[in-house]
Amino acid sequence: MDVVFRVNCSCSAPGENVFIVGACKELGAWNPAEGLACFTSSAAFPHWTSKAVKLPIGSRIDFKAVIRGHGGNRWEQGENRILQVELPADAEAKKMVNLTFGKPGIQDEDAAQPARASGPVASGSIREVTCAGPTFRTRPGFATGRPAPVRLATTA
Repeated sequence: MDVVFRVNCSCSAPGENVFIVGACKELGAWNPAEGLACFTSSAAFPHWTSKAVKLPIGSRIDFKAVIRGHGGNRWEQGENRILQVELPADAEAKKMVNLTFGKPGIQDEDAAQPARASGPVASGSIREVTCAGPTFRTRPGFATGRPAPVRLATTA
């Protein structure tokens, strides 16, 4: 299924870029240098949008947003985000996943629809799952390094 990520990230500075980095190869296998790049413009900022990426139906994917630049990577704080990619009613559908850097939760919608700023996960082909587990931090406010494995607790 084709998925587009849209990240609200006002904490990035000029010269920094936002990436979606996750457990699957399509999202860089936890390597920020191989993650899915998001793009913005002066008119679109603070919204960063990825190109469509094909994610396997039936997969459960851990991911985080990462800001790259200025000498390093800034992983968003908190638990990993998790997508459950389910078979859509419309096989040609493209989904947009909306998130805010550093705030838990995701929203999904048809990519043709305007983005929502907040709200619960919409019914559709991507389902949010919450998780609990440690995050490594090297200084206050920044999570760095490879995310730790997590225990999953489904909230469906």
